[in-house]
Amino acid sequence: MEKSPPKEAPADISPEELVTLKQWWEDELKTRCYVMASMSNEMQRRFEKTKYAADILFHLKELYGENSRHERFTAVKELMKPLPISALRSWLRLNNGGRTSLRLDAM
Repeated sequence: MEKSPPKEAPADISPEELVTLKQWWEDELKTRCYVMASMSNEMQRRFEKTKYAADILFHLKELYGENSRHERFTAVKELMKPLPISALRSWLRLNNGGRTSLRLDAM
């Protein structure tokens, strides 16, 4: 379900198109129920007023899509990288009274 069904049937719709549209509405409702049932209670509360499954799925892709997951991974990876020794020495000078060695007995 990539897009939401129209809210009302157009006036000039053929009987075959009306059947198709009614099936689309039924499928939309089932899909929304399945999506909501697969969520935690907190997520259900977040999306309880969202009418269409396509809108829920769009917001979930924004939150948890592949790109955002990769970006979070990259950010954490950068934070976890070891500091270069020159940066560590500079930090020690600033926070250790100008000394570049760390005295454990002073802690």
